[in-house]
Amino acid sequence: MKSLPMSPYQVIVVALCTLISALDGFDVLVVAFTAPVLSKEWGLGPADVGLLFSAGLIGMGLGALFVAPMGDWIGRRRAVIVCLGIMAIGMVASGYAASHKELMLLRVFTGLGMGGILANLNILVGEYSNDRRRELCTSIMAVGYQVGAAFGGLVAIWIMRYYDWRAVYIAGGGTAVAFILISLWLLPESLDFLSHRRPPNALRKVNQMLQRMGRQALAVLPEVAGGAAKGAVRKPRLSSLLEGGRAVPTVAACLTYLLVMTSVYFFISWIPKIITQSGLSTENGISASVLMNSAGVISGVIFGLLAHYVGVRRLSAVAMVCLAAAGVWFGRSEATVNSMLTAATFVGFFIGSSVAALYAVIPKVFALPVRTTGTGLAMSFGRLGGAVGPYIAGLAMASGFDRPEYCLLLAAPVFLGALVLRWLNPIPEDAAPQP
Repeated sequence: MKSLPMSPYQVIVVALCTLISALDGFDVLVVAFTAPVLSKEWGLGPADVGLLFSAGLIGMGLGALFVAPMGDWIGRRRAVIVCLGIMAIGMVASGYAASHKELMLLRVFTGLGMGGILANLNILVGEYSNDRRRELCTSIMAVGYQVGAAFGGLVAIWIMRYYDWRAVYIAGGGTAVAFILISLWLLPESLDFLSHRRPPNALRKVNQMLQRMGRQALAVLPEVAGGAAKGAVRKPRLSSLLEGGRAVPTVAACLTYLLVMTSVYFFISWIPKIITQSGLSTENGISASVLMNSAGVISGVIFGLLAHYVGVRRLSAVAMVCLAAAGVWFGRSEATVNSMLTAATFVGFFIGSSVAALYAVIPKVFALPVRTTGTGLAMSFGRLGGAVGPYIAGLAMASGFDRPEYCLLLAAPVFLGALVLRWLNPIPEDAAPQP
């Protein structure tokens, strides 16, 4: 069945997961959208605003590590809905924060939900795509970040034209509530989860999903490697990710996410500021951000189209090496509008394909019963890199590094990430109903 064309319902599932993942882009940048007003209202300095940025990333890292594994023991659909609930509560409450410290704590809480969502969405998209379109669908979901960042910025500007900054957070919470309702209606449970964990009425639920996809119903659930204990819905242990000779791929997955995201978040966070520090206008910095996100969307889709034919790991390595090269180019570009914006666009282009590569490669390293746990663990290292990269850049700048030097320093991690890909050996798939 994996070779059959995707049904309309499968397309709807991928589209829904992509829209939910767009909340990631909005959530990460919501502080950036509101920072100028927050700074004025509460008298915040750069360090205070920096803590607000970091709080969300810390929450996402904790969510990916501790909340995402729920998907392996209560089901990925339920985990996504629970995490959307966390996000909705956190974002609405943020709209009523009375101080920057209170907002910082709420940013950590909100991040728990977003960090838990992404790993589970990644698994669902890969599972409800057919073989031919799996990399494309995964890449489309991955670029949801750029879509959310770009569209969220436009929405935030419109909201703040008529209301205050609090309305931006409340609108984000309302969007999360809307996605809860839509997910209760349309989001399916993981077929792999139902087949491996065998919760009550697993066969009936599998056949409901197959019917929605226009596939033939099953008389019995297929046997899986090692057997599936009926009702064995127990919480997986992180230590299980290191068993059976999987220690090296697991460590490599975490290291790859850490290295790539260290570079990615440096470029995303600092390029607009670097452009203005180089003597160009604030509008030029904003234009760079728009160009980077737009190029990233295009690149992610292209990655998905080519990966099936070129090979996922090979294309991933090319994307990461090109991102490192583009970062060095940006560091050495002349301080002119055309030169810096062109280089920034190429950086954004290869950010899109490099992030899509992570979503396509990493989940395959982990066995199906612990796939969300493993993916969440790797993503938590990615969020750590997201917090560390911009901080290292700030230290380098304060120490007197010039632009070519600190760009070279922060481009190096993603290049090393391309080298680590050789140890990301995918695990053979267990038998399970496939779309």
